[in-house]
Amino acid sequence: MAYFILNPNETDKTKIYRIAENDAEKNGLKICDQHIAIDVSDDDFNKLKNDTHNISGHDGTNYTWEPRADGFKTAEGLQNHLNFVSSEIEQWLSENPDRSDRSTWETYKGVVDSFDTSTISSWPLRKSWDEYCSENGINHKSLWQLP
Repeated sequence: MAYFILNPNETDKTKIYRIAENDAEKNGLKICDQHIAIDVSDDDFNKLKNDTHNISGHDGTNYTWEPRADGFKTAEGLQNHLNFVSSEIEQWLSENPDRSDRSTWETYKGVVDSFDTSTISSWPLRKSWDEYCSENGINHKSLWQLP
């Protein structure tokens, strides 16, 4: 069971705060009892995790989606994104030295830091970094999942 997490008292179900792939991941998030956890399908979870879609609405039961058509025009653009992802993870790591899930994020940061953008043979890359990882068997996490 996957989850979208909303801030307490949030009435707009399209304003996602965090996502969790399963109960263990949800229980590891820094959230309180007032945060709202919405059960979602794996397909909906992967749309946000892989950054392939934007939420366009919620009808009270189901999410509606709009496909993303962006990506990276150049290796430099992707490298800038990877640098941002790495810095976000580094900040979390420095603020959370005793977390049990720290090694997962250290490993992913290592993947991000060591990725060689020259291995992508054609530009522009018409997909997100997360979608690229998913399609190429690269273990990845979304910043939406950062506890």
